[in-house]
Amino acid sequence: MSSGSGVKQIAEDPDFTHRVLEVKFRGGVLDTPTRAYDARLASRNATIEPEKGTLFECYTKSGGSTVNERITDKSKETDHSYALQSVQRATGGSPLILLQEYTETSYPPEKQLQYLVRVAHAYSDFVLPPLVSRITDNIDAGRGTDKYIAFVKHALDVIEKFNKKPVMGVIPLKLPFVRIEDLVEAYVSRGVRAFCLDFAASKPETPRPSVEQVLFALADQEVLDETYLHAINVSPGRPRTNTTAALCHNILSFGYGIDSYGDLHRTRMKVEGEADIKPTPPRLFSRRDYGDYLAKSAFVVGKIRATKTKVPIGKLWSDKEVAKVFNAEQQALEAAGLRGIVKENRGVGAHLGSKKFVGQHDVRAMNSLARNVRHRLHR
Repeated sequence: MSSGSGVKQIAEDPDFTHRVLEVKFRGGVLDTPTRAYDARLASRNATIEPEKGTLFECYTKSGGSTVNERITDKSKETDHSYALQSVQRATGGSPLILLQEYTETSYPPEKQLQYLVRVAHAYSDFVLPPLVSRITDNIDAGRGTDKYIAFVKHALDVIEKFNKKPVMGVIPLKLPFVRIEDLVEAYVSRGVRAFCLDFAASKPETPRPSVEQVLFALADQEVLDETYLHAINVSPGRPRTNTTAALCHNILSFGYGIDSYGDLHRTRMKVEGEADIKPTPPRLFSRRDYGDYLAKSAFVVGKIRATKTKVPIGKLWSDKEVAKVFNAEQQALEAAGLRGIVKENRGVGAHLGSKKFVGQHDVRAMNSLARNVRHRLHR
């Protein structure tokens, strides 16, 4: 049964990890770099039509009792299927990655695991094992990780019993550094060539050693050039609420070896005893300078100067859902622009250097990572 995703590298920047891939799935070919839209937001804002070939992702959360209801009560199963069908229709035939978070502190029982895998196969263009962040966020390097890798291997067994779609492995970047290579090898040995890296609400530069370890492990297995890397839960940063504009960090993900990424699905954890935080306006991404601007007025929207958009942001700038769709659109357009720069060998470094909010230290960090990875590839 299918596990590889048919990845072909078309071009790469000589100084950075930005690259162009063609990733095959059953419905066609996905071009990277790209930025995924939240499919649920797209379904709720159906008048906003994303570009053809856009990547979508859908992030769901369910506990053991909810999953058990769905596998024992046909009406509950049907309701969930209808909801996912609606999300699937919103993609318009573009690729969809369904991410299923199992919210317990134990692994799903066998029948629940089988159901989650079958749901992934039915509605997602890439089949992923369930995410178990409440386990992997606080896992130890010994028996805890041994159990997680055993769970992954068993999930792959369940997937491979009946599967006609590419498998996407899950790499939680909160996994202890010393065990990342073991997890990557477990997937690669089963023919998996697409991975989902969970940044757990960190900026792309924060878990750099762990990201590099993923890249190094793939390079050691001689499969990096035929592997597709998608990132989830990458934070754009948390500037102070009174900061007018600040660097949008997640757009730099492509400089840390990532081929695509989506929205931040994890919410900010509230600290006990912390004062209530007043609601703040949404932030809007500007391709012009990579800034995230606090949308306090229509005047600010004008400063962003989006030369191309299908989102009525000028009228709905205070609507947080519309703002998320706008940011996904603008970052997807920027990703398409980067694709052209890499293909035509115009130099990503000069492009990044022209962005006001990208510091020289950011450029040096991304360039350094690319040098380290290429040294590993060609040693």
